[in-house]
Amino acid sequence: MKVNLFNSKNPNGKRVAVTVNLEYPDVVQTNDGEVLYILALETGAVSTSGTRVPPVFVNNVTEGKIIEEIQNALSYLGQQIDWGTLEDDIYAPTILDISPINNQTNVPIDNSVFLRLKDMFPSSLVDTSTIKLRVNGIDVTSELQLKQKSDEVFITWVPIKIKE
Repeated sequence: MKVNLFNSKNPNGKRVAVTVNLEYPDVVQTNDGEVLYILALETGAVSTSGTRVPPVFVNNVTEGKIIEEIQNALSYLGQQIDWGTLEDDIYAPTILDISPINNQTNVPIDNSVFLRLKDMFPSSLVDTSTIKLRVNGIDVTSELQLKQKSDEVFITWVPIKIKE
C-alpha cells in the first residue's frame, strides 16, 4: 500500500510517498493463536541530516493494532523528513463562490445559500469543524451540508420549510 505523507506546516504542500508493507511470517503466533505481523514503512525522502530516511520496521503487530501502529510509524517518519521551511497556517480560507452574495436584497425567503471555500495554504486543508454560518443573524451551522474535496469545501444551507 502507498500513502502520501504531508506536513500541514509546509507552505508548499510537499507530499512524500511512503510504501507500507504488512508481512505475515507464518511461524509467529501468540500463545492464544493470534497471528503477529511485521510492518515495514519505507520512503525515499531526505532526512534533516541530508541522508535518506531509513525504513521503519514494527514487529509483533496484532490485527487489532495494525492501523494504530501504521499511524505511529508514519508520525515517526514524518519527524525524520526534511520538510524545508515550516510556518503556521494563520490564514483563513478564501471564499471563491457565494450565492446569494453578501448583503444582496430581494432574495426569496426560501432561497438556499451556497459557498465554496479554498484553503490557500495547500497542505493544511480547511478544518470543517470550525465553520459557522449565520443567516440574517440566526446561527444555522447545525443545518449545513458540507462536502470536502482536496483543498476546497462546498457548503450548502437549505432553509427548513414549515408545512402550513
